[in-house]
Amino acid sequence: MKKHPLWIFIIALVLFFLIAPSAQAFLFKDNVEKARDYIKANMVDNAVDLLKKEIEEKPTNAEAHFELGSIYLEQGLYSQAEQRFKGAVGLDAKFKTRVAQKYMQSAAALMDKENYRDSIRYFEMAASQQPSLKAEIAELFKQKAEELLKEGITQNTDYSTSETKKAENFYKLAFKLNPALRAPTVAQLFVQGKSNPKKYFPLVISLEPRQRTACADYLMDLSNKSKDEAIKMSHMKAAATTDPNRYGDKYRVNANALGRRYLALAWENASWIDKQGIAKKYEKLARKYLGDEAVNRKFAVDVHRIGSSRGFKVKKGQITATWHQIPMETAWEVGMNYSNFNIYFENGDIIEVRKTSDFPKKMEGKKFKISAPFRLICVKFKVFKYSKQKELELTKLND
Repeated sequence: MKKHPLWIFIIALVLFFLIAPSAQAFLFKDNVEKARDYIKANMVDNAVDLLKKEIEEKPTNAEAHFELGSIYLEQGLYSQAEQRFKGAVGLDAKFKTRVAQKYMQSAAALMDKENYRDSIRYFEMAASQQPSLKAEIAELFKQKAEELLKEGITQNTDYSTSETKKAENFYKLAFKLNPALRAPTVAQLFVQGKSNPKKYFPLVISLEPRQRTACADYLMDLSNKSKDEAIKMSHMKAAATTDPNRYGDKYRVNANALGRRYLALAWENASWIDKQGIAKKYEKLARKYLGDEAVNRKFAVDVHRIGSSRGFKVKKGQITATWHQIPMETAWEVGMNYSNFNIYFENGDIIEVRKTSDFPKKMEGKKFKISAPFRLICVKFKVFKYSKQKELELTKLND
């Protein structure tokens, strides 16, 4: 058997100590230290395998549990991370501080990514491991709430779906960890809310229900001071919504009175051909304060029944305020010697009636209005249905 000269062995040994000091150092490290080196070299899978092996062989090695939990936390394997951290703390209570710091770091990173659910969870885990962190975390929650609130105020969205609602949740979390923050924060928000009650006051009341009275009183004070009717009623409605027991009846009474006034104006203008746009404006306001039912009842289509009669007092330039309708196909005959008026149909058609032959013979359920653009007359229509004559009188009074 061929033997290698001694000098070859000596050269190899010298090269080992001179050329690869890091390799020889690695050989003498324990598994946890080796795992850290793997992590630095971005060989995480190797680190995980080594730490699992270490825990299997030495289940009481708290450091191995902690390092493996840290890797899981970075990978987003939160339940596995919690399990390993519990193992480390259970073996050595001194690990509570280190675990808390790991949770803090992970929570901060998640918050930057707007993963608020997991971020909140790990901030709370950090506080459970190290209670002295509660004040610091509460301040972080408050800062995040202020940031979200600033964004929410600029959004033209509903309170419950905006960033303002998220801000509310962070304020509540902050108060839970540090109750001393509640009073000064709510007081500050109330002052800020005076410039934008719609956005701020729901938040103020949610954070401190006892502020409901102050918010409602401020809104009612704005209503009392306002000279603009729409703004006045808007603030009164907000006060009633905020505190219905104290201001609900007042708003209902005022809204009903205002709605009735607008309904009367809508009806009055609807009777003039050239004021239909104004009538629609008042009708919209009437609906705002009275609701659709009352307005629809006022402007309901007047359905003519066979054998019934209608009287219209229409001045020059006026038109019937409501639509009229014959509910079935009907033959008409104008029983008069002279006529001069217009019939307006819902589809936009206009028929000018100057003589008997101008009058439409079939209405077929169409909706129509009658106007007198020239002068007013009295007319009488006869209705024929299935050869059975009945009369329907349509009377137009003179000026």
